[in-house]
This record gives sequence, C-alpha cells and structure tokens, in this order.
Amino acid sequence: MKAGTVFDLIRSAFPAGAGYDEMFAFTREAGFDGVELQHGEPPRDFTEHSPDEALLMMRAAAEAAGVEIHSVMPTAQEIASPDKAQQKAAVEVLGRVAEQAALLGASTVLIVPGRVKEDAPYDAVFSAASEGLKRLAERTAAVPVVLAVENIWNKFLYSPLEFAQFVDGVGAPNVKAYFDVGNIMLFGFPEQWIRILGPRVDRVHVKDYRRDAPGAFGFCNLLEGDVPWAEVVKALKDIGYNGYLTAEVAGYRTDKKLGAIATAKALKSIIGAR
Repeated sequence: MKAGTVFDLIRSAFPAGAGYDEMFAFTREAGFDGVELQHGEPPRDFTEHSPDEALLMMRAAAEAAGVEIHSVMPTAQEIASPDKAQQKAAVEVLGRVAEQAALLGASTVLIVPGRVKEDAPYDAVFSAASEGLKRLAERTAAVPVVLAVENIWNKFLYSPLEFAQFVDGVGAPNVKAYFDVGNIMLFGFPEQWIRILGPRVDRVHVKDYRRDAPGAFGFCNLLEGDVPWAEVVKALKDIGYNGYLTAEVAGYRTDKKLGAIATAKALKSIIGAR
C-alpha cells in the first residue's frame, strides 16, 4: 500500500501563493507517495473553469517531484437533489471534474452521494442519489476515472450492507467505494466494513478517532485514537487492496511542516509494520 495525503495538509504548511513545484517537492521529502487534490474556489487547487494548461502544469510539477496525483476531491455538489435542474448542473460540474482528474493523472474522483435532512427524507435521498450517480456514470463512461462514493457523516449509508447495495445498484463499472476508516468508528468497526465492501473499495481515507470524546471532537491525528490499525490493514490485505491510504488529518496546529512529516511517518508505520 502507498502513503497519500489530502493536499490541505501540505498547502497549510506554505504561505498563500506558494508554487506547486515547491509544495510537491516537500510532499515527497515528507514521505508521501501521492496526494489528493481539491476542486473548488481558492485556496483549493482548481475549479471546473481552470484551463487544461494549468492542470497539465500541475501534473508536470508533481511528476517532477516524484509525487502521484492519485485522486480528486470535489466540493459538494447536489447530485442527490430532488430538483432536476440542480441535479443536472451537479452532474455537469462533476463530469467536468472527472475529465480534469484524468488530465491531472488521477484515477479516482471522490463522490459525496447525498445528505439526509429534515426536509430530505432518507428514501428520497437514496433514490435521487442513485439516479444522479447513474447519470454521472453514463456521462463519464469514456473517462478513465472511477467515481468513488464516500461514507461521510451525512445521515446516509450507515450500514456496510446498504453501502454495498447502493454501489451495486448503480450498475456501472466506473462506480465504486471510497472507504473512510475514521468516519466509521462512531457507528461500527472498520475492518468489518472493509470485508463486506470487498472489491468495491477503490480508495481509502484514514484518520484516527477517540471513542471517549464526544462526536466530531473524537477525530484526531493518526495513532492517537482507537482505530484498530492492525485489523484494518489485515482486512485490506484480505480483500486484495494495494492502493493508497490517504491521510485526512490536520497535523500539528503550530508546526504544519513537522505535522505533515509526522503524518507520513505514522502512515508508513501503519502500512509497513503491521
């Protein structure tokens, strides 16, 4: 398995306007193999309106530093909106992001499937999310990327059986799962989810979680929480996963570069010493 990081962790260690060549060089120096770039307005890395030339330059800077841009995280789009016009617009934006991901050399686009709210019932979100994802899968069928649905705290897909059912129900070979280890800790056991999802798992986010802390306050840096890393890595190996473990953590508050280095070391320990 490979050590990755969301690019926020790297970007936060540099002043605004720092060059990607410098930031990617530090990424490699810190010990990461790859990064997940973020779509959205600055300080994120690109928007759907960014010119192809800028994306290709970003890719070249990463490759020169020996870093792989392996995935892309879009800002939330209303793919599960019951409003057909909103859903159509989300499909178009995410379709463009998928094309941009391919230009960047990434093979995965993270997809947030939907959010259950007081005025958005669970069954309606499930139906709308399935429909929107089918449309996006068709829109991007010729693009060499996977649309990987992530489990987040959105009151949706809180069972591994349902998560697998949702992915399978789309019925598209370019739709898989982006499993977040830390997000499951409040509701279940990550090693169980991994085995149930099996070959559907395309990418993995990692952060730690303390079960003795309330709610979102439980999230913490790697090796500071209660995630059973040995069991998680064993489960990933059992399903044949050999891709990225991408850290989605804040690092240290006052020394961001040192925090990035420490995160990479923790990831290497999780991957290699288990």
